[in-house]
Amino acid sequence: MNYAIKIESTECDPIAIGDPEETENQNLITSVDVFIDTIDDDVRQKASGMLARVTIKGNIDDKIQDQLIELFNWSKELSGDKWYRDLEIKALDGGTVKRTYVFPKMFVVDYKELYRVTGSQQVDTFELYLTQKENNFKSIKTY
Repeated sequence: MNYAIKIESTECDPIAIGDPEETENQNLITSVDVFIDTIDDDVRQKASGMLARVTIKGNIDDKIQDQLIELFNWSKELSGDKWYRDLEIKALDGGTVKRTYVFPKMFVVDYKELYRVTGSQQVDTFELYLTQKENNFKSIKTY
């Protein structure tokens, strides 16, 4: 499975990693976890307190250095009008889109860049942890 993500805001330039049309750029994201979380797990019936969490992991590659700098800068953004951005995820199988998710008003919870040596090989990765702004849960789309 390959992934393409697009992060957009009216206040900022879009950030795109992976491209459904170009197979050479499809393996940059190694995993996407979509988690719909009922905040209070200790209730007898489903509560209205729910939120979306998304984790995106990938390889640090020269092809996406500019996008990773943009992710890093978004993670440390102090201006409230630039915190929330719309996220689109496409899950691809052999170039065919199998699933699309659209999450309005996501913000960065954590961003990591990991530089490691495994055996004799350098393995550089990034991890982006996002959560959706309160009261936007019903606006999530998937198709």
